[in-house]
Amino acid sequence: MLTDGMLMLLIGVALLSRGWVSHRYHTDLTIVPHPADLLLPTWGWSYAWLVLALANIILARWHDSRAAAIALSLAATSILFWGLGYLVFTPEQFFFRGVIYVAFAFTITWSTWRGRRGQVTIREVAHDRHDTRNGDE
Repeated sequence: MLTDGMLMLLIGVALLSRGWVSHRYHTDLTIVPHPADLLLPTWGWSYAWLVLALANIILARWHDSRAAAIALSLAATSILFWGLGYLVFTPEQFFFRGVIYVAFAFTITWSTWRGRRGQVTIREVAHDRHDTRNGDE
């Protein structure tokens, strides 16, 4: 539960829903288009989100692998740059829509940087060298 695999599953599900919504409703959206839509149409971005989602969901099983690290890094970077893309709009648009993407990307980065709690080992020591009760000084 305290591994990067769980984080990858959560991100995968979030990106899966993001990709599905973009794909399903891309013609119905009346919101201001994202600047990245100039590079690729919305349906193209939906497939990009879906590929990242599936990669993270599948590789969550092998969360210690290099492929999983790459998939997680690509997901966090994509989310970060998607959020930063809102900076071309007004500050209100960025804080209304973009800041949550940036916060999510930093949360991903922070949670993987801090390390997994399962890797912390506590070692029993026979006696403390500085303990004066046993005559050692």
